[in-house]
Amino acid sequence: MICWKCKEANQAPVCVSCGAIQPPMQKDFYAVFGIERRYFISEEEVEKAYRKLSRILHPDRWRSKPAIERRFSLQWTAFLNEARKTLLDSVTRARYLATGSVKPSEQSKTISQEFLQTIFNLQMDAMDRPAEVKLETEA
Repeated sequence: MICWKCKEANQAPVCVSCGAIQPPMQKDFYAVFGIERRYFISEEEVEKAYRKLSRILHPDRWRSKPAIERRFSLQWTAFLNEARKTLLDSVTRARYLATGSVKPSEQSKTISQEFLQTIFNLQMDAMDRPAEVKLETEA
C-alpha cells in the first residue's frame, strides 16, 4: 500500500514515514489483529490485539489533525469494533470463517442445520476437554 500523504510504501495503519493515518484497506479481521485464522481463539488474544490498535487509531489521538485523518480514524474505529465483536462471538466467528462475512447472505436467510450442529459439537468438545481441544487447534 502507498501512503496517501507522502506516497511512500507502507503496510501499517499509520505511515512510518510521515505519521499519517491510512484508510482501512484490510478487510480480514484476523489479519488486522495479527491472529491466526482459526475457530478457537481466546478472548484475551482478541482483546490484547484490539486494545493495541485502538490506542493507536482512536479518534481522540487524531482530533487535531485534518478532517481526512479524523475520518480515517473513525472508519478504523468502526472496523475494529466490528472485528472485535465478530471474533468474540462464537457463532458470528464461525459464520465469518465459513463465509467471509459477518452477516448472513441475502440468498439464504437461515443457517444450515449441519453448520449449527458442527459449531455446537465444537463448543461442547471445548467445554468438556479444553486442554485437548486447544492442542488440536494449535496442531
